Amino acid sequence: MIQRLCLIAAIAFLTACFGARSTAEAADADLCESGMRSLSMEHADQDRDYLLYVPPGASADKPVPLVIGLHGGWGTGENFGNQTGFVELAKSEGFALALPDGIWRAWNAGSCCGRPQRNNYDDVGFIAELASTLEGAACIAKGKTYGTGFSNGAMLLHRIACERGDVFDGIAPVAGPLMMERCEKPSPVPALLIRGADDPRIPLLGGEYDGTYRASLKEMTESLLQRNDCQAGETEPGKLAGADCTRYTACGSDRLVEACSVTGTGHQWPGGKTFLPRKLGPNPGTFNATQQIWAFFESLDR
Repeated sequence: MIQRLCLIAAIAFLTACFGARSTAEAADADLCESGMRSLSMEHADQDRDYLLYVPPGASADKPVPLVIGLHGGWGTGENFGNQTGFVELAKSEGFALALPDGIWRAWNAGSCCGRPQRNNYDDVGFIAELASTLEGAACIAKGKTYGTGFSNGAMLLHRIACERGDVFDGIAPVAGPLMMERCEKPSPVPALLIRGADDPRIPLLGGEYDGTYRASLKEMTESLLQRNDCQAGETEPGKLAGADCTRYTACGSDRLVEACSVTGTGHQWPGGKTFLPRKLGPNPGTFNATQQIWAFFESLDR
């Protein structure tokens, strides 16, 4: 009788172990399936949706970098991918791309924006959990998770970098500053800051819009320089087509800060699709933010 009970217990133990392993392997295989898919996860008792693109050939033997893109207000992950051209770039360059949706088409970035901010949704926690989940897949390279975002998404990106320095290995916010009184946990992070010189909503020189202050490009750059232990006087000025950019290279180990002011550009994704130019300003398209961002992320791997 005792031998029989031991045998049953052993079978149950092995079944539980191999069953759990099979479940984990199945989840990993699902995340590593190539192509673009709509997925969801539960966070803080809410279903959160996102698009995930994984390039063909990505595997444990050939893991790929991950870029998480955060849409602007009234946008979606799909809109962001189409607006910026990041989907096509991910396909041509062979990196994974995650495009999450904010609740009610917005993000809680602190003092902005919309219902997520008023209801204090945990968007920082959601993106942190999403990044952790995807990094757990064998096909995603460790230490190569990058974040970018536009407008409200750029604001959230700054907030995540301030509150959860473990999430991103580099950030590239476009047309959006930090919308918190201060950076609570100012940990170092390589950063490329991009802003339109004629942005009516996020003024290049800083100012108030819609009842909240929007920090200038200079203020945000100085904040990142301090966090990354950079020597502000040591720079590599460069005038790219359509933009004035400055790269600060004398920073702490493996850290860079770069800031770009895009000439003649309003509240648009430079080089991407143009929306409501009469209201949001022009987008001449000479400077391609998407290409520049990917080049910046690639430079962090060298």
